[in-house]
Amino acid sequence: MNSDFSTPILYLAYNRPDLTARTVQRLRELRPTRLFLAADGPRPTAQDTARTTAVRAVLDTVDWPCTVTRRYAPHNQGCRDGVVGAVDWFFTHTPAGIILEDDCLPHPSFVPYAEELLTLYADDPSVMHISATNPLPYSGPPSYHFSRYNRVWGWATWARAWQHNDPAIRGWPAFKAQRAHHPHFPDPAERRLWEDRWDAIHRGEHRENWNHQWFLACLMHGGKAIVPAVNLVSNLGFRPDATHTTNLGDSEAELPCAALLTPLTRPAGHDIDAAQDRLYRQRFLLPQRTARPEHRGS
Repeated sequence: MNSDFSTPILYLAYNRPDLTARTVQRLRELRPTRLFLAADGPRPTAQDTARTTAVRAVLDTVDWPCTVTRRYAPHNQGCRDGVVGAVDWFFTHTPAGIILEDDCLPHPSFVPYAEELLTLYADDPSVMHISATNPLPYSGPPSYHFSRYNRVWGWATWARAWQHNDPAIRGWPAFKAQRAHHPHFPDPAERRLWEDRWDAIHRGEHRENWNHQWFLACLMHGGKAIVPAVNLVSNLGFRPDATHTTNLGDSEAELPCAALLTPLTRPAGHDIDAAQDRLYRQRFLLPQRTARPEHRGS
């Protein structure tokens, strides 16, 4: 296991102390030297106050040599504003870093993978996102491929990319009118899926969603994502108290992880892997259009 790594990590938590304890234990094993802790505040109930207090007590158990910077909200900001505000804050302190939520248990090899790629593509504006999640069967070699889909269960990026994020997606109407999104979605069914989502967000709906806006920002600025050849994070948060992932039987719940060895082997070029994207779209996007419209795996 790699330990004492120097890449800053932002850890996001809210009101699930049991999940926080499990994922903080993984951080303890990894021993990051720079840790940013962002905890959302409680809703105005005694139960939520008790749960958020318990989460912060877990966060106070960081006991390895580490520079810790905290951002604890006094009141509840919600999933969108809490996450976006925390990532905005994180990138005022560092030009690049890793983002993990309290329900995302990373495989130890996610860290050296993310570190190597954050350095390798630091100055490449065509790469805006590094994913940990890959729910498809092994896709290597090489160690990773390029994708249009920026999955957010364990991820890394740069301040130079995140600066383009706009939670209100103010540029969406013009982008849509120009049909600039059409080349990204040749399948009309998928195109309608994303149009419906972005139209609703632009109208002020889906206020608990933030990752669809980040996906649009990457598309609008010509950015692509990196996806590992194996899955590097297990989402533990599929349960009734989740915001989005409430289906206990979901095929992406607690996906097993595998090791990804370094040094990484690179793809032959910089093109998006159309075959892998097509398989992901068929298995995890279009079948879920009715059953799970707020699917977070993109």
